[in-house]
Amino acid sequence: MKYLTKEDMNREWSHSDDVLKMRRAFALIMHEDPVAFETCVREFMEYGADRFPYPGKSKPGTPEHARKMLLAEYRLAQKRGITKDEFLESEAERGVRGADQYVAFRWNNAETIRTQLREAQKAAKEDKEFEEDVEFYVWAFDKMGGSRSR
Repeated sequence: MKYLTKEDMNREWSHSDDVLKMRRAFALIMHEDPVAFETCVREFMEYGADRFPYPGKSKPGTPEHARKMLLAEYRLAQKRGITKDEFLESEAERGVRGADQYVAFRWNNAETIRTQLREAQKAAKEDKEFEEDVEFYVWAFDKMGGSRSR
């Protein structure tokens, strides 16, 4: 498949300061990790710019779906008579893992999980859509025995 356009091949453009600057930036990251670079190029060609974080953001945040799912699991645990401390200990033992296209994470201590749970509870109170998503996860996890099919 051919990706370059007629405009891309225009020597005035293809050797402009903007394009040369971009090639130098690409060369730096390409040489840092060629395999990861190639994966990102293929992702860009397949999905476009939406697949990549906004450039002004230095560190991606916690994926919102992770907090929703954690809160749903906690609500199910409460229905089963599991205390908050028992839930936090259990989750910390197993580790809570997740990812989105920007970040992969693992929460493996009770305090981190407690903080994330608190953030989720706050968001559920303030954001109707967040709460609706949590309720959907509660329903779905209840049907399949938990997010990890426990």
